[in-house]
Amino acid sequence: ITDLQKAIEETVAAVERMVVGVTLKEKTYVKMGNQLVESEDAVGLGSGVIYKREELPDGSGFKYYVITNRHVVTDEDNTNELSIYVYDGFDDVEIKAELVGYDEKVDLALITFKHTTYIDTAEFADSDEVKKGSFVIAIGNPRGYEYYSSATLGIVSGGIRYLSEDTDEDGINDFLSLYIQHDAAINSGNSGGGLFTIDGKLLGINSMKLVTVNNVDVDNMGFAIPSNVAKTIITEYIEKGVEIVRPRLGVTSIEVKQLTPAIIQANGLKPVPAKLYPDGIKYGLYVTDDVAPGCTLSGTGLAKDDILLELDGEKIRSMDMMSAK
Repeated sequence: ITDLQKAIEETVAAVERMVVGVTLKEKTYVKMGNQLVESEDAVGLGSGVIYKREELPDGSGFKYYVITNRHVVTDEDNTNELSIYVYDGFDDVEIKAELVGYDEKVDLALITFKHTTYIDTAEFADSDEVKKGSFVIAIGNPRGYEYYSSATLGIVSGGIRYLSEDTDEDGINDFLSLYIQHDAAINSGNSGGGLFTIDGKLLGINSMKLVTVNNVDVDNMGFAIPSNVAKTIITEYIEKGVEIVRPRLGVTSIEVKQLTPAIIQANGLKPVPAKLYPDGIKYGLYVTDDVAPGCTLSGTGLAKDDILLELDGEKIRSMDMMSAK
């Protein structure tokens, strides 16, 4: 217990400065007497993780690169001019930041700021190696800067989860995202903050939590964007100004384990060969229609009534897994 407590204390001390506050402000004009006075007021507040540092050519300080959530730094419903600020609670300073870009699908954004203070940067963990039960530490600003740099402890509750989202706000879920489920306490203001391993590596970017499911209250269900996803999107695309083009599989399918004789007959499908599953445990996707032309899997020879069994050497357990890959 003493060793565990020491590890947690040392990790928090090592990573807490890497997590900064991120404030979204709108510019408005307030009438004071006979004059219009410009005002900037906060309309959003969250957190961000510094992952890269560059020394300024004139030696006056450093340029920092920060991962945060898209929803922290954007407000599509706001028609006023918006500005982004980074808050360093340890120096108690607010610094103007620049938005480099964001992902339209995954809730990630990249901002930069300049600061005279030297700050260590986060090291990415390999989220593909995440294990259920591993300790995790969340660092962020729940409920605002009054609680700046709060740390909470939990475990990975369910490894990688697939959650569908409505990314264009048309009422229809159109994108499947990967998340790490954990039970470290997070609240409004933690968005964009870091989820760290017990040895201080960045495992994920906290993005959301479930509050109710089917009108039933739920507790301790937080979700972080895996570090491997965040690292690829931020460093290989947004930082380099490269457009993110995602594949469209073009496949309509049904999970084999969901197929019953009635469903097979109703949809005019062929019986699934029993020899594919010598142990009786069914998996894979039954392709129910021709592959759509111009999509990722068109021209591969895949056709109606084929069964997709594996992807990258891993058994396909669900359509969610196929889509998220």
